[in-house]
Amino acid sequence: MTERNEPDDIRVPQAELRRLVDEDVLIEDGGNAVIYWCEYRQQRYLYKRFREEHRTAVDEAALVRLVRWRRALSPASRTELDQLAAWPRHVVYTDTGQLGGVLMPAAGPRYFRPVRDGRRTPRGLYELIGSPNRPGAPLAVRVSVLGRLIKVVRWLHRQGVVVNDLQPDNLLYHCAESGAAVYAVDCDSMVSPAQWGRTGPLAVPDLMSEVLPVDTEPTVETDLTKLFWIVARVLLDEPSAIGIGPRDQALLLGAVPAATRRHMTALLHDPTDQASWAALATEWNVPLPPRSSPRRPPEPVPAALPRWSHRGGWLPPGWSYRPPPGPPVLPARLNGKRTARSVRVAVSALVGSAAAAMTLLSVLIVQLVLGGR
Repeated sequence: MTERNEPDDIRVPQAELRRLVDEDVLIEDGGNAVIYWCEYRQQRYLYKRFREEHRTAVDEAALVRLVRWRRALSPASRTELDQLAAWPRHVVYTDTGQLGGVLMPAAGPRYFRPVRDGRRTPRGLYELIGSPNRPGAPLAVRVSVLGRLIKVVRWLHRQGVVVNDLQPDNLLYHCAESGAAVYAVDCDSMVSPAQWGRTGPLAVPDLMSEVLPVDTEPTVETDLTKLFWIVARVLLDEPSAIGIGPRDQALLLGAVPAATRRHMTALLHDPTDQASWAALATEWNVPLPPRSSPRRPPEPVPAALPRWSHRGGWLPPGWSYRPPPGPPVLPARLNGKRTARSVRVAVSALVGSAAAAMTLLSVLIVQLVLGGR
């Protein structure tokens, strides 16, 4: 346990929090924490209370340094950070003196969307991608949001911060004709080798273990590799893509504005190419066309695409091949018990037919034998 005689209020007792109930907002718990609204010193926060199995793995001293780092920023940089990320404000301790969790600000109303029961819920980045029940966002919206995301990640990198758990579930977005906005959450898992170190054990987001070594220490390069796969999956409308074959290369290059295609081509070859990310952050992060504009179709791409090879160990060896298709999906009328029942009926019919044929054959043999006498 670290010393707690500091003059500031970075560390706060859980007993001083007043729990609030917000029936208008739906925020789901995370995998390693329970999240609920509370009030501390007349300020409204989200309390991220760590689950026991995660709490014991957190480096408490590093977490305190992470919170203190924000306070040490210049006023301009602190304001910028607060616009981009839900950076923890306080570290909470239980009545027994154990680490409880962190207090963090909630995202602004523009990062929420309505749900069927009338409540609002955070709008995650993967909502840009379509599903069987709804279309995805227009291509211009996707490009604008991704441009803003690239800008946010690069700003954090310039501050010496590695996002680490860079995945769509931790990224909220808003998009209007004036432009896009992106807000990062789960910031207590971010890393800074020079400022606070790493607050918890190594972890790789879902669907990233296929494209990154699981035991890799978080760096700017690992962030950019994760960023590349987020961009590719959003533009390809494939949230679980782990390979990019020739067909996907063509679709990916056709989805981006023609003037930026060379930058996307460079990232296909090396997803850590800083110059290409810098260009996309500027050229994609632009206001949207008027709402009356039709949805822009993919632009034509050259018929002959270069053959790429992975480099630096950041892409899996088979990344240039399209992954094999998954198991076939049975129609709804042929699933579950109905499928099993249909199989049993078919088998019974076959057995019955075989038995009848054997009986008829036996009768014919007997008649032939008797007739020959």
